[in-house]
Amino acid sequence: MTFSVKLAGALHYATPEAAAAAHAAMIEGRGQNPMLIDGARVEGSSIVFAFDGALSRSKGTERVDSTELGIERATLTAITGSVVYTDASGHARTATAIGRPFWYARWENQQIGFHEAKANDLLASNIGALEHGQPLRILVPLAGKAEDMRWLAERGHEVVGVEFVVHAVRAFFDDMDVEPRRHQLGRFQALTADGVTMLCEDFFTVTPAEVGLFDAIYDRGALVALEPGSRERYVATCRALLKPNARTLLIAFGYDQSKTHGPPWSIDRATVNALYGSAELLESRTLPAPPRIAAAGIPQIEECAYLV
Repeated sequence: MTFSVKLAGALHYATPEAAAAAHAAMIEGRGQNPMLIDGARVEGSSIVFAFDGALSRSKGTERVDSTELGIERATLTAITGSVVYTDASGHARTATAIGRPFWYARWENQQIGFHEAKANDLLASNIGALEHGQPLRILVPLAGKAEDMRWLAERGHEVVGVEFVVHAVRAFFDDMDVEPRRHQLGRFQALTADGVTMLCEDFFTVTPAEVGLFDAIYDRGALVALEPGSRERYVATCRALLKPNARTLLIAFGYDQSKTHGPPWSIDRATVNALYGSAELLESRTLPAPPRIAAAGIPQIEECAYLV
């Protein structure tokens, strides 16, 4: 079967070496199709691909990890919007590939059940673990229009949120009923009002050279929204933006991932420890599961606050 398509994207790996190894496997596995080879290149820890023409579909790898992700799986993911992964029980499962179009559509259609109309309860009860009585410069990745940002600013903190969906950025300031000041922050256009600055950008492109370093990160809804393959890159990006000895207040969800896929993805304590090296569990609570997760036979999820 042949597809006539135009597509572009990127595959992200934990290290440049892993990206180079995966790229080598792509060349070896698809050596009869020069377009696939020429259309993919290694950039740092990523493989960037851009194709315009006919793609010949064949059976791709059945298992996805940092060394076995082949170019066939990348192209099929781009075409079908799904990816095969192996769950903790060793069973192959198919998950929707979550990218920018998915989140744009969620905001456009107001399918934002993940948004809370007030500051998160675990944030309110555990902010002292970050503050120690001092005003902080706090980064909020994948911020959406979270009320948490306004709550933090009202406590005297300087808050910088990063969100690539422009609709969410506009909605944040509209909900505050303010007209933000437009200014430059590095190479980024920024909007600021009432102690909160928003950047409408891809979080993975944000660097200390442009936005400076932060005293803390607050993450509720960022790590759990990212596909598992992006987690290590996300944590590395966060660490690069933190001052020495700075901490992160992470709020994550745990549930039986073998029954359904994210987002929100299940992030249990073992996963947090593996990503961050160590984590202090500050508090946990049981919540009703979101409708899609509940439909998979999971009535409740556990929401946990960690200091990492």
